[in-house]
Amino acid sequence: MDTFTGSFLALDLPGLPEGRGWDTSRLESEGLLTVRDTLRETWLALHFTGTELANPALQSSLWGWSADPDGDRLSNLLEYALGGDPRVASTTFADGSPLGTSFEVIDGEAILSHPIRGDGPLRGIDYVVEFSRDLEAWSENLPPAATTTLEAHAPPVPGFQQRVLRWPTDGRDFVRLLITLTP
Repeated sequence: MDTFTGSFLALDLPGLPEGRGWDTSRLESEGLLTVRDTLRETWLALHFTGTELANPALQSSLWGWSADPDGDRLSNLLEYALGGDPRVASTTFADGSPLGTSFEVIDGEAILSHPIRGDGPLRGIDYVVEFSRDLEAWSENLPPAATTTLEAHAPPVPGFQQRVLRWPTDGRDFVRLLITLTP
């Protein structure tokens, strides 16, 4: 049970299913009590004002998933999936570790690491790694003899794990990480 206490009002709000929450931000000012039905909406409301979100003209430049309001070359979708702040230009976690993927080839072995939110499915986030030999045809199929593990994020970042993929390479592999929102 959630409790909201305003200037002249006290409400006991019933619990909601996982991933949903009460939005009381406009209750006192406008008399609106709504349910945020996804963590995506909650994240947007934490980073953008109600006035901004209500303005469709700001979607492409400020609050839309493709927008990059802080100019750090990470879209809001990447900021959401990787734990960034869309209002602060940064490509690192709070501890200074890189906010994103790392890729290296060591003795003929390609190693790709990328962060994954532990609650990614609840947040409606899907992390997909794709491979190509020519930058034209992409596939989610792992290269031959590839392995994938889910490990603790190093260094530790609260709420994140690290997916590590390893495969033998001759140096002609291309790889990309796609982050999408699930319905």
